[in-house]
Amino acid sequence: IISMSGVIGGVGSKSGVIGETELDYEEGTSTASFTAGSGTITIHNDWKTLYYTRIGRICHFSGTVTIGSVSSPSSWMRVHGLPFTSASGNTGYGTVTVRINDCTSSMGSDDNAPVAYIPANDTWFYVQCFGGRYANGVSDHFGASTNFTCSGTYIIA
Repeated sequence: IISMSGVIGGVGSKSGVIGETELDYEEGTSTASFTAGSGTITIHNDWKTLYYTRIGRICHFSGTVTIGSVSSPSSWMRVHGLPFTSASGNTGYGTVTVRINDCTSSMGSDDNAPVAYIPANDTWFYVQCFGGRYANGVSDHFGASTNFTCSGTYIIA
């Protein structure tokens, strides 16, 4: 039995018992940054904010970032700046949905779907392309003005 009690956003107790268990609730922002297997990807200063809501040990985040400049990026890509460290072990993994606009090159038939995941015990998520057969690097398709939108949920440590 899970007792949900306390006051969250002005709403009273769900269990009828005040103060037995308090749920953490927090909203805020964090700053995103990218790393690639090689080369660099720099985010535009005006478009690098991720927004999050934490309820207990669950964190939901979303944001749109715009690339300001690149220097020969290739291979894998990590997005840093998650507001909390993910849990360790099998419970730490999280899901992320990504959308990429204004790429420098077409994502071909073998690497056309961007996918992402949050590894255990980290504050970043990994992005790659997947076409149903194998995973490829996504950073090769990024250039200045590429827009990257993401939304995800994970369990925090």
